[in-house]
Amino acid sequence: MKKAIFFILVVGLFSCTNNDESKIDDYVESNYYEVNKNETFDVPLIFNASTGYSWKWVDNQTDKSVELITNSYAPTKSGAEVIGGGGYEIWKFKAVKAGTYILKFEYCPSLDLNSSVETRNITIKIN
Repeated sequence: MKKAIFFILVVGLFSCTNNDESKIDDYVESNYYEVNKNETFDVPLIFNASTGYSWKWVDNQTDKSVELITNSYAPTKSGAEVIGGGGYEIWKFKAVKAGTYILKFEYCPSLDLNSSVETRNITIKIN
């Protein structure tokens, strides 16, 4: 009887393991994008909404090379299953002016947007 219970527990344990390839995230962070003028492109930044931090686009009022279309949140496939799980803050832009530009983002506490804990510089080449 003990062997049967042990066997059932072992089978149950291994049946809970998930090696599903579909758990790979849809977004890949990159520090370089090359797009054509008037095309839209996404800049995904790893983000966890439950931490109280968010990404801020620095110099967004003076930079006319791109136009912000939307800023949204997308959970990772594994993060969607967990309360407080992570995801991506997706910045969707439209390429407006040909050239090479750097978009600067800062990861800041929501209550203090002047204090950042991380900075990302994203190079955009617009043809």
